[in-house]
Amino acid sequence: MADYRRPKSLDQMVEALQVFLMTHDVFTPIPIIYNSYVLHLVEGFANAEETIRKVESAYEESKQTLKQNLEQFKQVADEWQERESQYRAEVKRLEVLLVSCLYPPGKHPLTLAPTVQNLPRRP
Repeated sequence: MADYRRPKSLDQMVEALQVFLMTHDVFTPIPIIYNSYVLHLVEGFANAEETIRKVESAYEESKQTLKQNLEQFKQVADEWQERESQYRAEVKRLEVLLVSCLYPPGKHPLTLAPTVQNLPRRP
């Protein structure tokens, strides 16, 4: 016949030990029936510590990866800005070259605009 009061999980074993320790005097020894609970508790603590170490290691690794990715992103962004400024400078140079090829010197429409007299004026 199965004992329905027998704890099945580590949490239940810890709770049973807590109940015993809180209901008895400090100097009362833990009965032998709780020995397996204590052993499971020690084993569970060791497993929890190992899990914590693994999680902390994974956290540090992901933190380093994130830092590397951020540095790489900054480097790529800087390169992109440099290329963009080079492209803008090239476009500006080509615009100046195109205007100089289309209009003879001194006849550029922007230089003639202030001299045009038929611009509408406000009274």
